[in-house]
Amino acid sequence: MVADLIDARLGCWKNHLIDSCFIPSVATRIKAIPLSDLPQPDMLYWAFERNGAYSVKSGYHVLCEEERSGEASSSNSGLVAGFWSKLWKLGVPGKVKHFLWRACTDSLPTRINLMKRKILNDPICHLCGRDDEDTLHAVWGCEVVKQVWDCDFNWVNRFEAAHGSFQDLVEMVLSKPRVREDFATTAWFVWAHRNKSRLNEKTTPLNGIREAVRNFLHLFQSCREPPVSYKKQRQRN
Repeated sequence: MVADLIDARLGCWKNHLIDSCFIPSVATRIKAIPLSDLPQPDMLYWAFERNGAYSVKSGYHVLCEEERSGEASSSNSGLVAGFWSKLWKLGVPGKVKHFLWRACTDSLPTRINLMKRKILNDPICHLCGRDDEDTLHAVWGCEVVKQVWDCDFNWVNRFEAAHGSFQDLVEMVLSKPRVREDFATTAWFVWAHRNKSRLNEKTTPLNGIREAVRNFLHLFQSCREPPVSYKKQRQRN
């Protein structure tokens, strides 16, 4: 049960228990989930009803929507498939691609999404303290994180981006092969900064993310290249 992982008296996760029960990457994600200000029992929540309770009517509507989605035109389906294909072929670590996929499908635990699950009762971004925090705001639109993007991505029309979704923004960037990996990794660093700053943990400062991204990608790409001796041997053969 989830309740077993929470210290009800202190209102925080039982970090030692989580670390002992889950692999490090999963444990980190669990501990990054904000806990409700009010103690609540475990419950099943149906996302397609406001009260969280499943109904045959809402279940029927979900199935109908899936059916309609499956009947989309082949050209549109091809565009969607092409988008995901580009994303999964990015030259970045799997964890960055997985983060980007979650962001594009609105699966990240933003404050708005946590409100929908009745975990939080306040959707306001903890960094700027002004706007509701959805995925686009948390990773791109927040006034506090704009400094990260202004150097290399000032060509993006912010007005247009603000009126679309995060997936729309990613689709635009994926059309620029030279900056795809930089964008994906920068977004991952910004999200990590958001999570760690909320927990008052040590994190890469916003003004240091640009350099951190370059070092991160350089190390990743150098690890993927075969050793020089191996290259020479293949050339001889």
